[in-house]
Amino acid sequence: MLTACTTAGTTPASSNTGTSSSSAAAPAQAAADGSAGHPFAFGQTWQPPGKMKISVSTPAPYTPSSSAFALGGSTPRAVVVEVSVTNVPDGPAVPAMVITVQATAGDRQAQQIEDSAQNVGSPTASIAPGKTLTWKAAFGAPAGAADFTVVVGALGGGQDVYFTGKI
Repeated sequence: MLTACTTAGTTPASSNTGTSSSSAAAPAQAAADGSAGHPFAFGQTWQPPGKMKISVSTPAPYTPSSSAFALGGSTPRAVVVEVSVTNVPDGPAVPAMVITVQATAGDRQAQQIEDSAQNVGSPTASIAPGKTLTWKAAFGAPAGAADFTVVVGALGGGQDVYFTGKI
């Protein structure tokens, strides 16, 4: 179950191809592990051994339908991501409603958008053992470019997994 996640995942090693004008070697950058301090880039996957697999796609522009609403107010523009969670083969079914998805844009909380007309919003299905559930989550965003972070976690505890990039 996601709430028991306590081990950091691994990602492919990145190489440092930048150059420096100083004679000292640049310090090695810590590998992404999904923590707040070392988030994954959008499109990467968090999958520690024996735990659920989680990924969040790169944000894309989104136009809400006329029946959509932002939880917490209106927004100047919107983006959408696909969240994918795969349950462990030998685990119990996990109700998707215990999985939380939150976002920040710049230094503000991004308001989640519910849009049933476009099948965007919080899922209600359960994730059977060994199965994957993928859904779309949309968020309000500022008019200009901003850092954007999506956090996937679970109600009741467990490790939050961070994905970040620019929008």
